[in-house]
Amino acid sequence: MTGEMNASADAVVIEQMVAIARRRWKIVAGAIVVALALGFAYGESQPILYSSSATVIVRSGPTADPVRQGVQTSTPEEEGQFLSQLELAKSANVAARVYDKLGLVEGERLAAFLQKPTSGFSKGGNAASFTKPFVDKEQLIAMLQQGVKVSRQGRTYIAAISYTHGNPEITRAAAQAFAESFRDELDSVNVAAAERIRAVVEAELAKVEPASRAALEEKYRDQLIARAIPGVEAAVISDARLPGAPILPRKSFIVIVAAIIGAAIGAALAGWREMTDRGIRDGDQLARRLGLRFFGYLPAVSAYAKKSTAVGQNGFAMPEDARHSVGARYSRFSESLRSVALSVLALGEPGRGVVLAVTSTLPGEGKTLVAANLASLIGHQGKRVLLIDGQFRDPDLTGWLSGPREAGAIDVIAGQASFAEQSYQDAALNLSFLPAGGKSGAIDPAALIAGGQFGAFLEGQRKNYDVIVLETASMTSAADAVALAPLADAVLLVCEWGGPSPALIETMLTGEPQLREKIAGLLVTKTRLRKLPLYMSKASRGAYQSRIG
Repeated sequence: MTGEMNASADAVVIEQMVAIARRRWKIVAGAIVVALALGFAYGESQPILYSSSATVIVRSGPTADPVRQGVQTSTPEEEGQFLSQLELAKSANVAARVYDKLGLVEGERLAAFLQKPTSGFSKGGNAASFTKPFVDKEQLIAMLQQGVKVSRQGRTYIAAISYTHGNPEITRAAAQAFAESFRDELDSVNVAAAERIRAVVEAELAKVEPASRAALEEKYRDQLIARAIPGVEAAVISDARLPGAPILPRKSFIVIVAAIIGAAIGAALAGWREMTDRGIRDGDQLARRLGLRFFGYLPAVSAYAKKSTAVGQNGFAMPEDARHSVGARYSRFSESLRSVALSVLALGEPGRGVVLAVTSTLPGEGKTLVAANLASLIGHQGKRVLLIDGQFRDPDLTGWLSGPREAGAIDVIAGQASFAEQSYQDAALNLSFLPAGGKSGAIDPAALIAGGQFGAFLEGQRKNYDVIVLETASMTSAADAVALAPLADAVLLVCEWGGPSPALIETMLTGEPQLREKIAGLLVTKTRLRKLPLYMSKASRGAYQSRIG
């Protein structure tokens, strides 16, 4: 049993990881594309460099000088001698020989040597037309030293002398010149060392008597040769070749690294986005958490124009977006609102209408659109409906349906205006609309609610209407929703998909038990139906949205 539970938990984790990948793959892909573009641009901006190398074998020991026959050197001594000789290839003396071999005094060869390497974004220039800066011999020798590299081939006594430059011809010529100059320098050093040894031996032997000359000659020879620099001979065994392709920049490597870095950054951004995405995604899960009924998802609709289409009390008509539930009666939008309507109508009693308050946690979650379309849908079903804008501080519904009004619900409830004068009638939908009013600010809405006048007004209208839809302010913006809850038979909680977090909603409802008791259910608005299955578990209806329609 425990094994089955663990397997189920692992399957859930895998399902969640796959869902995250499906939700956020565009972030990762976008980061990779940007990184590839930057990597390509970086590779194209780097100087193009070529490299060519020649190999030299260095033979040391008695074979280099007949005087040294029979003398053997130890392996550590040979190793140290060879490594020292490699450093000689990068010396100023060898570079000076290369300077002479290349003829870097004047002409096109000097211009080609001094010309800066081109890149993918820059076109190669003509060396003959290149303006040469003044550079003396010492500077040229130093530049030659910077471009040479000497490496040992494994554990052998073979050295690879390579040279790097932006001009392939210069690269080949310099590498060959360095190899030959290294060989010549070793030959000259070897000859000079042999001459010094002979001079020392002959000077010492000249000081002794002829009778002892033979014995001393052998002794001095052994001692001096043991302490002297061994004979060295070098030979170029492989000439430098013209490079066929540049070694730098390594564009493929740069692009691959850029893609890896982009994927890592994209994964980090996707993870951060996933961690910060705490809004409502699963309506069923939220309903189970709050112990409420879930009516369904309202698809996101295009932003509706908040401007009045009313032409007066007698010519009033709900705007098109306010009766979308009627025009598209078989859409997911209408089906979800129809579930709310059925639930509300079930609360009605003969001769006494139902009061439904529509609220949300935060402003801008879509309760204005919900209230208008719900009223239109119920009215279209033949019921008498009164729609009231109870959001007195920010009357969006009034501004949308009738335009700003000096008087309205507040004035009617306070007894300073008549209901017939301030309400609008849409005969086609069997609907009346009462704007918020109170623009003068002389009347305090909170006083009307607390004083019982609002409740008395609603009780009077219950006799004239089957359903009264009252839009209130959001729970976080004002206390009106809480104050009006006792006056309503039910409250519809509107939640924006991806909006407030379930924890915030739960906190607000926990602190207002009177409001929570009246909530008939919740409706999730502004839902992106195509993305909805990516956030759902198999226990939620959203996972099967493609079948529901």
